[in-house]
Amino acid sequence: MAEETISEIFSEKGVATCVIVSVFLLWVALLIWTFGESDTATYAMNVFKCTGGALLSMALIGGGVVGRRKEKSVRVTLIVMGTIVLLALVSCIGISL
Repeated sequence: MAEETISEIFSEKGVATCVIVSVFLLWVALLIWTFGESDTATYAMNVFKCTGGALLSMALIGGGVVGRRKEKSVRVTLIVMGTIVLLALVSCIGISL
């Protein structure tokens, strides 16, 4: 039962939905960074940026690990790109805080 639930979350539609939501969160962070002028705006921008980056890396890595129907090269690419996003997110957290 748990395997079916995880397979549904990381299906092609699930991964696409997570990517779209995470890109939207990163876009909101960019808008807050562009128009925000206070410390609260900076903290809100960091929350949206970190949440979007974490969701994006989770979707890419999870889609690569769980997606058994995809070709091996596609799965490896998903995992590598998710890892790159995760490393970029971790390196930016220390800089922006």
